[in-house]
Amino acid sequence: MEATLKLSDTTQAASAQAPAKGKLTVGKYVSYLKKQRMTKTLKAFQALPKNKQADFVKQLQDRRVLKAFAGVQASKTKSHVKQTVRYNKAVSFVKETTVKRGVKARGWNTKMTSNFTERIYNIPVTSTTTFIKYQAKKNPTVKDVGAKVTNVNAAFGIRVADTEPDTRGQKVKLTAAVVATPKYRSAGKAALVKDHSVTGTAKAAFTSRLANR
Repeated sequence: MEATLKLSDTTQAASAQAPAKGKLTVGKYVSYLKKQRMTKTLKAFQALPKNKQADFVKQLQDRRVLKAFAGVQASKTKSHVKQTVRYNKAVSFVKETTVKRGVKARGWNTKMTSNFTERIYNIPVTSTTTFIKYQAKKNPTVKDVGAKVTNVNAAFGIRVADTEPDTRGQKVKLTAAVVATPKYRSAGKAALVKDHSVTGTAKAAFTSRLANR
């Protein structure tokens, strides 16, 4: 299990730490990518025309974009669902859920993985992933859970703050709290908190969701 911090500790720390003054610029973003050694993102970003680089950085620090980064998927029969939702001309959100079933032994060993990715000009910016592994039987048993965030948005520090597995009757569920803390005044003051959940049933039906609190 990949829980890192208690949510209460993270939100308190986010509130206590004031974001930097000013706003994120193209120059600051390039420096950030170089410092973090994010060479793939840096190459893709620098390949954009100057006007799109400026718009890219504008989208990064727009709270409305990060708030809109949400969605839901559900299926009773499919093992893989991928959808892309266009937010505006620059930003899109990709939702993807995968179900893998192993050999039947006291119930199918099932792993469900949910991923939501924000892309700007088709460059991945923030990706949050949760998974739950369980035995799909009459009373499902959770075997393993995990959550992680990959983030190249320099305007927000984004991390998994807490994971909470839950088993109720014929369903198992993992909810991961994802906290985004502004690093610039232009991105706002308060932290944004999202819940990323994936739910599985005894028959391997799934629901995955990313939602604001």
